[in-house]
Amino acid sequence: MSSLPTATKWWHRRDDQLVCTLCPRECALHEGQRGFCFVRQNVADEMVLTTYGRSSGFCIDPIEKKPLNHFLPGTPVLSFGTAGCNLGCKFCQNWSTSKAKEFDDRTDFASPEAIAQAALRHGCRSVAFTYNDPVIWAEYAIDTAKACHDIGIKTVAVTAGYISEEARGEFYSVMDAANVDLKGFTPELYKFLTLSKLEPVLDTLRWLKHETNVWFEITNLMIPGENDSPDETARMCDWIVENLGPDVPVHFTAFHPDFRMMDYERTPPATLLRARKQALSAGIRYPYVGNIHDVAGQSTYCPNCESLLIERDWYQLGRHGLRGNQCIQCGTTIPGVFEGRPGTWGAKRQPIRISEPQPVPISLEVPHRSESRPETPTKSVMAEKSPLSWLASAITVSTGNSVTPPSAPSLPVPKLITPRQPVRVDFTPEEADQIAAHARAVAHAALHQQPIPVLSGPLADAPVYGIFVSFKHGEKLRACKGQFGQLAPLGALLNKVSEDSATNDPRFTQLRADELPHLLTEVSLMFNPQPVQETGEGRAAAIQVGKHGLVISNPRGRGLLLPQVATEHRWDLLTFLQGVCRKASLPNDAWKADETQLMTFEARLFYSPPGVSAPVIRPAARAGQFYPAKVDEMQAQIDRFLAVDSPPAETMRAVMLPHAGWIYCGDVMGRTLARVTVPRTVVIVSPKHTAAGATWSVSNADAWEIPGAQIPVATDLRARLVDLVPALTVESAAHAQEHGIEVILPFLRARNPDVRILPIVLGPSSYSQTEQFAQALAILCREVQEPILLVISSDMNHFAAEADNRRLDFLAIDAMRTGNAGHLFDVTQQHRISMCGVIPAITVLRALESTGIPPQPELVHYDNSSSASGQLDRVVGYAGMVIR
Repeated sequence: MSSLPTATKWWHRRDDQLVCTLCPRECALHEGQRGFCFVRQNVADEMVLTTYGRSSGFCIDPIEKKPLNHFLPGTPVLSFGTAGCNLGCKFCQNWSTSKAKEFDDRTDFASPEAIAQAALRHGCRSVAFTYNDPVIWAEYAIDTAKACHDIGIKTVAVTAGYISEEARGEFYSVMDAANVDLKGFTPELYKFLTLSKLEPVLDTLRWLKHETNVWFEITNLMIPGENDSPDETARMCDWIVENLGPDVPVHFTAFHPDFRMMDYERTPPATLLRARKQALSAGIRYPYVGNIHDVAGQSTYCPNCESLLIERDWYQLGRHGLRGNQCIQCGTTIPGVFEGRPGTWGAKRQPIRISEPQPVPISLEVPHRSESRPETPTKSVMAEKSPLSWLASAITVSTGNSVTPPSAPSLPVPKLITPRQPVRVDFTPEEADQIAAHARAVAHAALHQQPIPVLSGPLADAPVYGIFVSFKHGEKLRACKGQFGQLAPLGALLNKVSEDSATNDPRFTQLRADELPHLLTEVSLMFNPQPVQETGEGRAAAIQVGKHGLVISNPRGRGLLLPQVATEHRWDLLTFLQGVCRKASLPNDAWKADETQLMTFEARLFYSPPGVSAPVIRPAARAGQFYPAKVDEMQAQIDRFLAVDSPPAETMRAVMLPHAGWIYCGDVMGRTLARVTVPRTVVIVSPKHTAAGATWSVSNADAWEIPGAQIPVATDLRARLVDLVPALTVESAAHAQEHGIEVILPFLRARNPDVRILPIVLGPSSYSQTEQFAQALAILCREVQEPILLVISSDMNHFAAEADNRRLDFLAIDAMRTGNAGHLFDVTQQHRISMCGVIPAITVLRALESTGIPPQPELVHYDNSSSASGQLDRVVGYAGMVIR
């Protein structure tokens, strides 16, 4: 769904160009041209913002992740960004969105009001404009900040501070806090590594300190060999103290190779600790380190008595020594924004979705906000506005059966009025089947990005009042969206709702094209809406469970439940009434309140049962590269690798296997798996070696192909794991060229011809993020009534000289032999060991730890690539381990 280009501020005409004055670049644009940021464009001689209302994603984070350590500690913040950037940082860590030149047309629209309401609904104390610099989408950020302030939500800008003097006043006037990224302290670094200038950033920092009440903190990403010298750090700290004072917190954070600086080393922890010590010596009272695990360097101390005030272990808060904003021990006032006790959000990261239909359809003309050229209201393609139109629009932006109000909750509740014209409900069985089949066909076309079919004949013109389309896997709901409140032709409304349900229910992972044939399609045709005239508890008498659906409308929320919801859950009347209140985020007894209106309705149900489709097969992508493509040659190598003298095979809880070409690591895999009894079910957790697909991904295939065979996927376990890990995406892209799983499969099948697999890849993740996945794996293992083998797919350190590589490998191996996931993480971070499967290893160890039985890893065999290549200057290590 595309968003409307939105008229902007901060520009002027110069000859036949428009000059953008939002940031110091002052891009001069001819008709159709975009600025450096790519999101501000000259359209019809007007400067427009092309990403207003469109987000690259929403996530609830700990506020310390921004990073902000002195602003509402411990509280959750709703974070989001859009696309583009007005800097050109070669080390950008969000480059997939900040450097985007196109933004997917299916990106959800999210109005400022919807974002504010979502923050309120999820208990967030603030909303952060982040992931890319909000300066370039200032109009959207400002509108959202105002909507947040209307309901008591604070706002945060995470920015590089590259903004013009003309624009910064209005932008920061609605920001409660900011984190400004001071990327270095030399004009040369800004010029060559960010394609910008240093002085405007310093000017922004001075202005924030002396001209605003915005609480701000500074982040300095320390890049080895570029901005990490003691001299540069000293000059930067001296400037901060002299120009901003000693109380501005400064975060020294570790660089990791990314975007166009993949050949750089990670920042050594010692560099950050040295910078923190320099800052303290320069007089900065609150210096911190980030992106490394160092509790002392992340915690807050009193500058007067040195008492521990806020203990931080990554984003998890521990000991607390503040009373309000004062040190408990000596009474020193600590600068910042503190509210009594800190929050308890911890280190959780919770992705959410916010989506709404566009407020108006796309037009060839750019809408203007100026009073001299007002927007012209656009007529609905289905019906004129009716007395129920306000409520109808509320239902249109619903997520499934819950309704999100499109405006501030202070609006009066509209009177629920039923349509005067008759609607059609007397459909024949053949017509009912046609309606349900058409809903499925629309969903199929939408998921395959094909033209949407049109319902033909008199059936398409039948007047209807409302429709909901649901997709179910057994009794489990996979998606449900709907619309009601005004008369509309069946064909048009059925198309809109079916497509919306299949592609745009933010409560669930989006339906997959290969999944649809296995789902039940259910169409609920609404009719006979009746406002409940009774008051208070007397309203219950007007409602019949099993016959009636319910709509509730209250100044603080609206909601809807279909009739079948009550029967499917076997609810009594009171539970049904309380359920519709919860759906609207209202108290359980809100249905009795005088300011609440209730409406009943009935529904006819039409079904299209699941169909049968061809299984999805993931083809062998690496045969002939990492291992033989010919069946007999492949089998001969496996037999040779497994033919080793070893103790009898045992049942193990997990193993770690390498995943390089068999010429390098086949012997390690064979020796390790010869020790293991491979059960029917194996869960393989691999690192993500490609840029394609989701960060956390499980294969959508029904089977994986290897030469001469297909290995089935445990689809039942996949469905359960997706339930347990909402951030896990079921898809094919991350697996299409991934070798970390495929090269292991022939060995597993050789050890058990009946093996089935659950193939998972995990991309870059923090230690705290692995907790959720680890707990899910532990639950999965407990629930399955058969043995499960967890396989960690990982090579060891990459590309050091043989002696040094072996040393680093055994540091990691010794850490892993302790069975302590945290220790393994610390060692690999501190020594910069490029063990590619460290996140899978940590995740599996944490899953085993959570069972209460400490994991006992044992090294079976170690080797490195020099054994096969003879090259000692640049090797990769391989370790095979069994874990009891």
